[in-house]
Amino acid sequence: MYRKATTSYPAGGLCLICKHWISGGNAGYWICSAFPDGMPEAIANAHVDHRYLFPGDNGIHFEFDDETYLSEGDLADTIKVVDRIYQKNNTKLLQGFQYLRRHHQMAWKAFEEGRISQDELLDALTEWLLRDWLDTHWLIGGVDAEWFKLENNLWIEAAPPFSTQALDAIDPSLDQLKEYDSRLLVPAHRDIPDDFSDVTREIFQRVNADHVVMWESRRTFLRERYFDRS
Repeated sequence: MYRKATTSYPAGGLCLICKHWISGGNAGYWICSAFPDGMPEAIANAHVDHRYLFPGDNGIHFEFDDETYLSEGDLADTIKVVDRIYQKNNTKLLQGFQYLRRHHQMAWKAFEEGRISQDELLDALTEWLLRDWLDTHWLIGGVDAEWFKLENNLWIEAAPPFSTQALDAIDPSLDQLKEYDSRLLVPAHRDIPDDFSDVTREIFQRVNADHVVMWESRRTFLRERYFDRS
């Protein structure tokens, strides 16, 4: 289930010059012919290029709306700007996968050298939740750095959306973690500032509770797969 873009969410990408664009609609969501019940936030925020088909779009994708009165030059300039946004967001996602991979390598090496216990290794491997632009959760484990994604509440082995060569090309240092998009790499638990309002605190408490469930799911999966085999 994808997060939907609300009418208070700035539509990005090429949506506003697409012939299928409708605008605000039911329940306050952005809507278009492809997504009459609510446009995915990933498309609205230019995280995903909808010039190509997207799951659930009923075979409808971007087509230029002649009634927007853009000249050919303006359209070309707009597409260049949007392409740069797509490239930037793709790089963010790649860095998220690379960070998780590097974090895993360091933790597993420390475990093999006897510097951390099995429980400490599991803590390290489940410290961060990686969620891509399509709301797919990812996990890495094992000495061979196997990747898994969450489907129907089950962790299944899967190839990440980048080649090994691409993952090796970017090697961010751990102190750059603060620069990552918070929607991609999410800590297992977030501290709630004392000055937050009651409503905001309640929202954060619910988010933390959801993350605890996800943390337990990942930890149980890794323990059973790599350590509890008979």
